[in-house]
Amino acid sequence: MFDPDKLLALNNTIGLLVVAALNPQQPDIEALLSDFRLSLNAYDTWAENFWSGGTLDVEQVFKVGNDVRLTAPKHSTSPISSTVATCPASGPLTLVHLFQAARFVPIGNTPATLEPLLTEDRSGPTFGDPIHKTIGPGGILEIPECWRGNRYRITFFPNVTTAHIKALYDSYQGVLSELEGWLRNEWNSEFQPLWAGFAEADFTERYGMLHATPWRSSRARALMSGSASPSTTTPTAEKPTFRRC
Repeated sequence: MFDPDKLLALNNTIGLLVVAALNPQQPDIEALLSDFRLSLNAYDTWAENFWSGGTLDVEQVFKVGNDVRLTAPKHSTSPISSTVATCPASGPLTLVHLFQAARFVPIGNTPATLEPLLTEDRSGPTFGDPIHKTIGPGGILEIPECWRGNRYRITFFPNVTTAHIKALYDSYQGVLSELEGWLRNEWNSEFQPLWAGFAEADFTERYGMLHATPWRSSRARALMSGSASPSTTTPTAEKPTFRRC
């Protein structure tokens, strides 16, 4: 009778034999890290694919104070209108425009309007003349003249430019540099000593080492296979998705 557990055990044994028979010479870590640094292509190619959707799955994010968060496709230029926002009890009303990314990447020079809510009845709300503002290069605008309790309809007018795309690209180059440092530390502190012992052993000893100690983690498999892909312990707050073009 078919026993899936026995089949799995047999497959595991065969897999260990295959790995034990491989060339135990440790991988060229510098070559692997060099490939990792090239995860993003040259900027011109990267930027061209940004507009076609083949580079990063990111969105524009619009924030009004601490309570309202709106999103739009990365290349959208359609006006984005929030629900009516109420001025905070203390301090200015803050508008923010940024990319949804691993780091804070502002989308600056974005026009916005604030329309004061005058009345609201069964026929709908009535708004006053719009107040025109522009979110500066830093992607954040504070509006101190928003008096407590006043309500406004806020509309953003996004216009993502080449300069914004370049800033987004540069932000991920910084993320890759941090991850490269993390991978190098993992190799030097944990995996390189393991490889040294593995390389010095003969076939029988290597098989025994693999059988006694399961593959330690996805990080170990990544380094052993040459796919430098960090695990969930990477020092990034929000993981991006990017593809080589």
